[in-house]
Amino acid sequence: MNFRDILDPLWLPEYEQDMQILHQQLWRLNSCVFLMEKIFPFPFDAVQAPVFPFWVIVTDSMFETCILIIWRVAVDCQGDGVTIQGIRKKIFKNIKNQQMKEKCRAIFKNAKFEENVSMYRKEIVELRHNQIAHFKMKRIPPTLEEIKKTTIMFSELKKCTEELNSFFKIMCFGFDLPLLPPEYDPSANRPIPAGKVSDIEAILDGLVKDSRWLNEPERQYQHWPQIRKTKSVEELNILNKYRAKFGMPRV
Repeated sequence: MNFRDILDPLWLPEYEQDMQILHQQLWRLNSCVFLMEKIFPFPFDAVQAPVFPFWVIVTDSMFETCILIIWRVAVDCQGDGVTIQGIRKKIFKNIKNQQMKEKCRAIFKNAKFEENVSMYRKEIVELRHNQIAHFKMKRIPPTLEEIKKTTIMFSELKKCTEELNSFFKIMCFGFDLPLLPPEYDPSANRPIPAGKVSDIEAILDGLVKDSRWLNEPERQYQHWPQIRKTKSVEELNILNKYRAKFGMPRV
C-alpha cells in the first residue's frame, strides 16, 4: 500500500509533516540505542580506561534522551504534540474509503502497539516524572525499593524502541525511512567503506589499540603461558576478538 493511494490528498501535507517530525525523534532514539549498545559491553577495566566521569555522563545522558523521546512520541498523549497515537487517529479520519479503512484497522490492531508499549509505560512515566523532568528521589543514594520502582533495563529499552520502529513503519505504508544514520546501519544502501568503522567504534578502538591488555602476549611473552591460565574463556574470547580486528594472531 502506498500512502498516496490511501489517504485524502488534502491531508497529505500534514501527514508528511507529522511523519517527518516523528521520524526525526525515532532517528535520534535509535542512534542513542546503537551507541549505548557499543559502549556498554566495552572492556573498560581490561584496557584500564576510566569509565567515570566521561563515559558515565555520556551514557546517562543518552539513556535519559531515550526515555524522554519514548515519553514524547508514545506515552504523553494528552497534549497537542506529535505522537504515534495521534497520527494513527488522524490516519483513520483521512482514509479515502471504508474498505481501505477496515483493512488498515486490521493491520494496526494486529500490531498490538498499545498492548506492547504498555509493558514499559509505568517505568517510563516513573523515570520521566521523578528523575528527569523532576527530581523526587527522597535520598541519595536511593533505596533498593526506589531503584526497583524506577528502573528499566537496557534490554527493555531496546525492545520498546523496536515496538515504536515497527509501528512507525506500518504508518509509512511502504515508504522506507531509515531510522539510523548510514554509518550506523548495516542495511543502509551506503555501507561504510572497507577498513572503515563508525565514529564510536573508532573512538573505542583507539582505547584498545595501544593498550597493555591487547599487547600483553607480546610484551610479556616469557610469562604469557602462566598469565593466560589466569584468564577465563570469556576474557580470552574478548581479547582475541580485538586482536583479530587489528590483524594480530590469536593467543
